[in-house]
Amino acid sequence: MANFNSEHKSILGEMVLIHPQVREVKMFGYPAYYVGKKLCICLYEQGIGVKVPENIAENLLNSDSNVVLFQPLG
Repeated sequence: MANFNSEHKSILGEMVLIHPQVREVKMFGYPAYYVGKKLCICLYEQGIGVKVPENIAENLLNSDSNVVLFQPLG
């Protein structure tokens, strides 16, 4: 069974599902949000995965200790 923070799901749903282009689906049993065919956000265990351009990811990884690389399923 997928382990994720249901409070994160509730808050994200309120924020992103108001946009008609965003849809919620399951990815490996976890909630995920897509715009069209592209993943934009996913929930995994106690974290939230956000797909961003590489340069933004690098800046976040270097400047925020709460940011880690997303490594699903181990």
